[in-house]
Amino acid sequence: IDVADLAMLTGLSKPTLWRHHEAGLIPAGCKIGRAVRWRLRTGDPATGVLDWIEAGCVLPRDTGAEGLS
Repeated sequence: IDVADLAMLTGLSKPTLWRHHEAGLIPAGCKIGRAVRWRLRTGDPATGVLDWIEAGCVLPRDTGAEGLS
């Protein structure tokens, strides 16, 4: 999915999602050319957006910190 779809799914704004992407706070995106796309479901909260949401929005780079609110 693209950033617009991810924004609708998460309720976060596109700029916020880009900041979280750069900081590693959301699942890793897949770069295709100049575009970034996210996988919906992979079975791993670090790479699948729906898996990440179902896991309570845990940080993909698990540092023991709380998930996003």
